[in-house]
Amino acid sequence: MRKLKISKPPEEDIKTVLEGGLPITFAQLADVYRSKGNYERAESLCREGLKQFPGYGSGHIVLAFVYRDRGEVEKALIEFHSALKCEPENLLALKSIADIHWEAEAYSLARSY
Repeated sequence: MRKLKISKPPEEDIKTVLEGGLPITFAQLADVYRSKGNYERAESLCREGLKQFPGYGSGHIVLAFVYRDRGEVEKALIEFHSALKCEPENLLALKSIADIHWEAEAYSLARSY
């Protein structure tokens, strides 16, 4: 594995990180922004990262959590399902989909996940 040299912190130069081939970096950084309530920046990082790494399930999950936190449940479900296309047995995506359906009182659908 080649080493990635970053002259600036990733939040200043996410393009360098993405070009270095490290999908985990954008998802982790976006999740930090999400946890601090900076949903716009988190969404932007996820969108940039997923352009480079569309098959990275964790990137879809972080983006889904951004949408869920903002109350955009339909968008969250789309991203959780995108994560499942990348990683069909991703337990976090399955549980999150079930939780959303449970909160919507769609109990049988929730149980199916």
